[in-house]
Amino acid sequence: MKGHPGEGPVRQAEGSRYRVLLVDDHEGFRNSVCELLLDHGKELDVRSIAEASDGAATLVLAQAFRPDVVIMDVSMPRMGGLETLAHLKALMPDLRAILNTAEVDWDIQQRGRGLGAFDVLSKADIGRWLVGTMQRVLQQRDNSRAPGEGSV
Repeated sequence: MKGHPGEGPVRQAEGSRYRVLLVDDHEGFRNSVCELLLDHGKELDVRSIAEASDGAATLVLAQAFRPDVVIMDVSMPRMGGLETLAHLKALMPDLRAILNTAEVDWDIQQRGRGLGAFDVLSKADIGRWLVGTMQRVLQQRDNSRAPGEGSV
């Protein structure tokens, strides 16, 4: 399990295609979501999962890891998820993002989607909705790519 600048080791999943960057300042939440993704890794075709604990570390890690999808908390120290997403989309316009927050409200949904987030999920319901949301975001990603293009 080799790490990247900015955070800890990258976990290998059973899939062979997609890289997921999981960003949250609560390690327990990251671990729970990571386990959910690992449990569904083959189904989602996730090959690796990297983790970051704040927006600043995310920007460094994303450039080395080159994720296909980022799953990110809206409220984090140093740099929140919305600001981080704006920077990430400037660096990687094709990056797909799923935001999560303790309290989903209309303003956060609109701001997130305006920055290019695919969806905003409640942390309380992430176990119920994340796998289906991942399936849809990956399908959208694949449908928007030219024939013959793929994840490296």
